[in-house]
Amino acid sequence: MENLQARLSHHLEKIVIERNPFYASAGHLFAREYIRSHFAKFGQVITHEFEVNGNKHQNLILNIAANEHKQRSPIIIGAHYDTVPACVGADDNGSGVAVLLELAEYFSANPL
Repeated sequence: MENLQARLSHHLEKIVIERNPFYASAGHLFAREYIRSHFAKFGQVITHEFEVNGNKHQNLILNIAANEHKQRSPIIIGAHYDTVPACVGADDNGSGVAVLLELAEYFSANPL
């Protein structure tokens, strides 16, 4: 398996595109589906839809099963995948999304 730096770079190469939901909706949809497909490898993905100023948006929620021998409180880790207009989003949380994707894989392999 590739090292962590290579995997993070790979995620960034995929999602560092214009992905503003209003001005670059195709990029926004691509980023959302990239995240969804990665999450789906590790558990159930729930879409939480909400509305802001008349526009619908989605949060993706990954439920990773807990270790069957332990009971634990939920862990919430988040990152946003939209960007401001005319920005490819490397620092507009592209890095946060890449880390989030790696944490999903880590916690699915190492349940608490």
